[in-house]
Amino acid sequence: MRTGTLRHKVEIQELIETQDAIGNQMYEWAKVGEAWAAIEPLKGEEYFAAATVQAKVSHRVTMRPPGVEITPVNRIVFGSRTLEIESVINVEERSRELQLLCVEKL
Repeated sequence: MRTGTLRHKVEIQELIETQDAIGNQMYEWAKVGEAWAAIEPLKGEEYFAAATVQAKVSHRVTMRPPGVEITPVNRIVFGSRTLEIESVINVEERSRELQLLCVEKL
């Protein structure tokens, strides 16, 4: 993976549970990390191949591991866009490159 391809600064968020002043449980997204990433919309046969494994996968996000564990519970925020993670792939199981298959939420 070439560093120059990682040109998008993204925020990694996690859904956390909090309580309000009267004890009601609330859920909100909190930032757990940032990373530089390559964001690619899937096209043609890539989209259909990904869709057979994961429903409605629309983007592939490639990044170096950001120092926090990334799972499908997390999401990626890029500017005003939100990408929900469907699958996390540790390329070659070397912990040097992650590929996230995501769905963009409108």
